[in-house]
Amino acid sequence: MAKVTDAVAQLALPYVEAAGCTLWDVEYVKGLSFSMDCRVLALTVKAVFSRSGVAEDTNRAEGNFALIRKERLERTGKLKED
Repeated sequence: MAKVTDAVAQLALPYVEAAGCTLWDVEYVKGLSFSMDCRVLALTVKAVFSRSGVAEDTNRAEGNFALIRKERLERTGKLKED
């Protein structure tokens, strides 16, 4: 019989992919260990202090959120899309 995490991964995969995500969290849980947590923490600290992955101009990377909200409000009458 397959492990519970494998069964959950098979059931969740279509929904996860439809959302444009990956099953990394399931892999993390399957390999859960103190050393893995330390590695993740060390990589996070390194990324924060080296500022890797930081966009200099957030308007180029993410867009102008005020403009996006205004356009969405004008188009749908709501600030959030369902």
